[in-house]
Amino acid sequence: RSSSGCILCVCIYNLRRPATCPCCRRIAAMMDNSSSNSTVTLDDFTTSVLTGRLTTMTLPAIYIVILLVGLPTNVSAFWMLCGRIRASRSASSTNIYMMNLAAVDLLFLAFLPLQIAYHLRGNDWPFGRPLCHLVTTLLYLNTHCSIFFLTCISVDRYLAVVHPHRAQRLRGARTAVAASACTWVIILLFASPLHFIKLTMDVPQLGITTCYDVFPKMGSVVSFFQTYCVVFFACVFLVPFSVTVFCYLAIIRSLLLGSSGNGGAAASKGAAHVRRHAAQLSVVVLATFVTCFAPCNCVLLAHSLMHRVAGGSNLYGVYKLCLAFSSLNTCFDPLVYYCASAEFRRRLRSALRCRRTSDETSRSFSEAGKPSLARAGGAARRSDESSSI
Repeated sequence: RSSSGCILCVCIYNLRRPATCPCCRRIAAMMDNSSSNSTVTLDDFTTSVLTGRLTTMTLPAIYIVILLVGLPTNVSAFWMLCGRIRASRSASSTNIYMMNLAAVDLLFLAFLPLQIAYHLRGNDWPFGRPLCHLVTTLLYLNTHCSIFFLTCISVDRYLAVVHPHRAQRLRGARTAVAASACTWVIILLFASPLHFIKLTMDVPQLGITTCYDVFPKMGSVVSFFQTYCVVFFACVFLVPFSVTVFCYLAIIRSLLLGSSGNGGAAASKGAAHVRRHAAQLSVVVLATFVTCFAPCNCVLLAHSLMHRVAGGSNLYGVYKLCLAFSSLNTCFDPLVYYCASAEFRRRLRSALRCRRTSDETSRSFSEAGKPSLARAGGAARRSDESSSI
């Protein structure tokens, strides 16, 4: 256990011995806690959060909407992106980032029903400790992998618009694959501390087993996660958000400056088309950051700092709500695909056109059959009338 802890902090503590490494001691304490009896007694505030309408009704309602909207749209988007790669036998950097983003969303949505069932059961987790770790990891993986992949798409668009010639090599498929692999590794490393503690806790006073809602009061664990949240906020949210804002401001500036030099109606029309989709992509990505990712990360930072300064915080219910809203990015991501890729727009329009043609054909066949039935019915009535006369 100590040697594994030293591997995690090798860059920070420069191969110190585990006995003298504070990070190793904290990780060892967390692992000792994970194997100990995990029964806790709750205070009044925590009890009110776990039994209140927010966690037992509001959160599952939000997650159900996310599942109903996000699952079909992301399955369709992933299918179209795969079809694009199969058809061309190659992939652009943008398509690689979008496929990774869709894969993250689908992984999260596949296990979201377990989270919904947990809240509907009154925050009682019946699925065991391994699935609790998996669902919690996927929740953070979805949010922060999405942040990184949206940043990769933003940088890719920045290079394509602002530096189309000088940065051609940086937009190759190999670069995109390497950047995607690095993103997965970085986020998994940031999520690794979750695997050193036991996330499921028995609460006898409520008769439930919580999943990532209740922790024992251990000084080493609390101190570690307070520092962890500050570093996490800076590295996984603040830096990518700053890069994304810079990229889109530079893109909009470049397009506005270039619009005055376009000659001819066709060129002006094409430039206006590019500017429109660039502006749409900027709005969608920045709106996703502001509405989904910023509240969750800012509240988590405030929650951690209040624990450090005041010894407690009443923001946990707000954080759970913001964490649910951060999952709305799975509904916004298909809009990113539409704005970022002209090929995706063409395939989507083609699919909708085929669907519309199929509906019109089936409707015409059904309408063509109605007059013949009416005529047959009229002829039958006339024959009956003549026979009765």
